[in-house]
Amino acid sequence: SEQWPSVDLGVEAEQASSNGDVPRYLDVDTTPVLDKIGSGTVVFVGSYAGGVYALDAENGTRAWVNDKATGVTELVLWQEPAHAPRSGQGPDVPARKILLASSGLNGLWGLDPNDGRTLWRRNLPEGGVTAPVPIEGAVLVGTTRYGIFLFSPLDGAMIDGIETGNGFAMTPAAYGKRAFVVTNGGQLLGFGLQTPKISGPKG
Repeated sequence: SEQWPSVDLGVEAEQASSNGDVPRYLDVDTTPVLDKIGSGTVVFVGSYAGGVYALDAENGTRAWVNDKATGVTELVLWQEPAHAPRSGQGPDVPARKILLASSGLNGLWGLDPNDGRTLWRRNLPEGGVTAPVPIEGAVLVGTTRYGIFLFSPLDGAMIDGIETGNGFAMTPAAYGKRAFVVTNGGQLLGFGLQTPKISGPKG
């Protein structure tokens, strides 16, 4: 049975339009992503014209909205459990979560899942962008016009990139330290991710 009253994110996008024009696209293309804020469960969704929303999973009411993150077609919740530092020195690194949003209009976004604020935004080449894929603590993203890029989910810094001459519409598939993707030209590529070595303390 239907649990929520009608939730129309397109209406909010129309009302928020500064010049009174109705936005051309009111789609909600993202697959909903669930997580907890405090003791409650929320659903993250992206409205193409309205931005990224967190909705209460019980009744559909809005918990927060980031109306700057428009054109979003893919959402992924990146998570890292608490762990000891790789160097073996210093306090434990706390658990972290970042909501990653892919937009063909304005690039890749890192949002705080608790309140929706922008942690960082990375410009990408204009055109389609695949869903971000977590791999070995990093994030792999393909673009339809250019290559495939590896980013840090913590600040959006680019780690590496490969230009194959063909873009990528397929979301890469990650398995352990390897990733696989088919280019728009029909080539199957396999990548091996090598994490940097951490030097031990000097004696």
